[in-house]
Amino acid sequence: MHRPDLGEGFLVAFRRREAPHTTVEFRLRGLDPRAQYQVEDADTGRRRRMSGKALAEEGLRIDLPRPHTSRLIFYRKSGR
Repeated sequence: MHRPDLGEGFLVAFRRREAPHTTVEFRLRGLDPRAQYQVEDADTGRRRRMSGKALAEEGLRIDLPRPHTSRLIFYRKSGR
């Protein structure tokens, strides 16, 4: 859910009960590759800065170790 007019958005990741994978990398689209983004995990409170290029090419790694859980991540363009 990217808002290009605001330079921010969010990602919701779900792990189904039968899902075998505990970690997934999401490559975000529509970001400015030259910009820095503040990424915040709403569930843990962990914050970090990542470049738009890294978010698009390497992806955002989400760990969901327990089945039937979810994670909410917000991101916002920094330095405006």
